[in-house]
Amino acid sequence: MRLITQQLMMDKNSPMVIRSRLRAVTQRMGFHEVQRERIQIAASELMSNQIKFATGAGLFQVWEHLSPIPALDLFALDFGPGISDLSQALTDGFSTAQTLGRGLGSIGRAADIFDIYTRTRTPGPGPNVWYGTAAWARFIPGDQASFRHPRGLRTGRFLRALKDDLFNGDSIRETSSARFLNWIHLDGLGHGKNAAETAESLYNIPTPGSDPAELLATLNLRLAGGRGAMGLAVCLDIQARKALYAGLGDLALRCYGSEKPLKPQFPGGVLGRGGGTPGAGFFNLEDNTLICSSSDGIVLNPDIGDFPGLRNCHPQLTALFMGNILGRDHDDKSLFIAHFHHNTPAPPRSFP
Repeated sequence: MRLITQQLMMDKNSPMVIRSRLRAVTQRMGFHEVQRERIQIAASELMSNQIKFATGAGLFQVWEHLSPIPALDLFALDFGPGISDLSQALTDGFSTAQTLGRGLGSIGRAADIFDIYTRTRTPGPGPNVWYGTAAWARFIPGDQASFRHPRGLRTGRFLRALKDDLFNGDSIRETSSARFLNWIHLDGLGHGKNAAETAESLYNIPTPGSDPAELLATLNLRLAGGRGAMGLAVCLDIQARKALYAGLGDLALRCYGSEKPLKPQFPGGVLGRGGGTPGAGFFNLEDNTLICSSSDGIVLNPDIGDFPGLRNCHPQLTALFMGNILGRDHDDKSLFIAHFHHNTPAPPRSFP
């Protein structure tokens, strides 16, 4: 994925750059005319709401995905008052001077996938690192069938290079079947083109059901003689209800289930430079389990569990939200989220 453009929503002139870039990128990606109109409508509604209610504290982003299928994401994040009654705000045409809401229902109809998370300011103690609204809309060009994960499983990712460079030292590769979801998460040493070359080691791997420890052994050989990378591999087995993992270096892995979050620690080492013995283990996949891997460009403090209701959102919204809120400015940033839930909850969600 890559960031096409972003813009602070300050006044009525702010959306002009976004609209212009959207016209160019949607034509290049092969969206037909009706889809392009829907994208412009959704973007206009999101931006106008930010200008009206976030009072200069809104950020609008356009992201392009190449895998697992081409897609365009609109992401609107603000530090406004939040939405106290999201159910009412999603009603077509609803708007008040105090509540963001105009056009949210039309955005949901225009997009292929849409989700929203909001949090109102809470007085007193507790984490108040963010309050406001985050809205995400995805559009898939042409008549392509949506990529299918195993039943009950959804994923999201965030990848952003240092200073928005063309080359990102972090890389993620996922694959899935009816039973398995596998992903590999690499953090190449350094930044720029040389660090980004570690992604070439992911050619033709993983395959669904691959053993995580064996994948890291393969990567250790492939990366030999190069800059090297820290690595993490995960295999979710939906049938066995287990998630196997293996990691080397300072990538983070978190599992949020019914109990307190599980946070395994991995031994130090660099794939391609002698490696070392990866730390390995497994999680049980309960209903409503969320698993997140992240590079050291994401500071998970506070983490997903500190934002009430966030883990019930679509993982792509969560990934964009966490990447923007908790990403470090002086490093490449990446995270991957898998959410297992047979009975995925439907919006709306509004939390104090």
